[in-house]
Amino acid sequence: MIDMKTIVVPGEQVADKPVNSFGVYTYNNKTYSKQLGVLYSVEHIKVVPLTGKYMPKEGDQIIGLVIQEDLYGYILDIKSFRLPYIHKRSIKTELKVGDLVLCNVYFVNEIKEASIDILAKLETGMLFEVSSKKVPRIIGKHRSMISLLEKYLGSKIIVGANGYIFAKGGKLNILKDALKIINKYSYVDNLTEKMKVYLENIKWGINMSEKEEWYFNSKGKRFDDRSQFEHRPIKLKVGVIKRADGSAFVEWGQNKAIAAVYGPREMLPKHLADPNKATIRYHYRMAPFSVPDRKNPRPGRREIEISKVSSEALSKAVDLKQFPNTTIDVFVTILDANAGTRITALIAGSLALADAGIPMTDLVAGIAVGKAGGKVISDLNKHEEDAPDAVDLPIAMLPNTDEVVLMQMDGPLTEKEFYEVLEVARKSCHEIKDMQIKILKEKYKDNFGGDAEWNNIFTNQN
Repeated sequence: MIDMKTIVVPGEQVADKPVNSFGVYTYNNKTYSKQLGVLYSVEHIKVVPLTGKYMPKEGDQIIGLVIQEDLYGYILDIKSFRLPYIHKRSIKTELKVGDLVLCNVYFVNEIKEASIDILAKLETGMLFEVSSKKVPRIIGKHRSMISLLEKYLGSKIIVGANGYIFAKGGKLNILKDALKIINKYSYVDNLTEKMKVYLENIKWGINMSEKEEWYFNSKGKRFDDRSQFEHRPIKLKVGVIKRADGSAFVEWGQNKAIAAVYGPREMLPKHLADPNKATIRYHYRMAPFSVPDRKNPRPGRREIEISKVSSEALSKAVDLKQFPNTTIDVFVTILDANAGTRITALIAGSLALADAGIPMTDLVAGIAVGKAGGKVISDLNKHEEDAPDAVDLPIAMLPNTDEVVLMQMDGPLTEKEFYEVLEVARKSCHEIKDMQIKILKEKYKDNFGGDAEWNNIFTNQN
């Protein structure tokens, strides 16, 4: 038997006797979890899913999003694996794509298709989205959590059982942050009381930088168990794309970036060529699947901006004058993102340039330093980046000279905090450069095996 209120995986034993309950199955007189979830035991054992699609049940009140219209009706997105169809003749209100409607599930067939009635069209409000598995926590026991949010924020909130939440009026920007916190920490004890303290501070105008419990625990550790100036785990690899002149892969926490370098090669179109030096063309792109909501594959303003400033940063490190009238193309794709992707990509690009044999005066190293919960911290994750007092300052340097080649700041800092941030970034950049040096040398360490290694080649041939 394992401890109660803990995460279990499919096939993990949760009881040494048969139990007929939600989210479990029995085999050989023992009970096992059948999904990734949290094991509870109040009156009886049950496994509550951590994630998954909405499973409609008769009597559910849900919110639907109109995603398609044809001659006879509408298709709604209800966050389930089947999309219900509503005939125009069955409703009085005219709808269009993008409209939100409050619905009631009155029948669910054996293949989980939901038949629904439209109760009302929802207008002049804002739509939020949480996991349908977290809806009971959003509502709270006897509506305690949702009543708390409505009281303090002055919003009218409708929670759909499918995870769509519609709100109008009041402080919707604060509601957005509150829902994120509840969605993430839904299994924390006494969450309603903690949310009340959070909202009280906002009501009375208390500076949220004084509130540390959302970003630091009682031991001063951050919620991912890092210390104040500790960066997330970093893994580096070079030579990952054989057809490129140089390539690298960087995994920094959840962030994953892959870079490929081609060049120096002839600049096309030729009128863009610089007769005195090479031009670095840096292409930063985020994969459509790299973020929770699918990203448009077309490069946006943010990607164009990051490409420009990163190109300028790398140009400071490369000896461009050796290759006039040419281009060095650096392509970086973000495969997974969780704050700090521009620095992750820049480090991947720097490694790929070195791997391509491009002459460089130094490697480019960087880190995002900033503030959350009233403290200066390094390498902010997404939760910290979204803090009410968050400041994000990505910095890249040439560690040999400590020359800053990229700096962008989002949010205010005092002069004292700014110089503290610079010093933290400087130390981190030197540490990261050591990691870059190590991985580049490791690629070629077998080339220097000495006579024993050389003789081993002939031994294997014979």
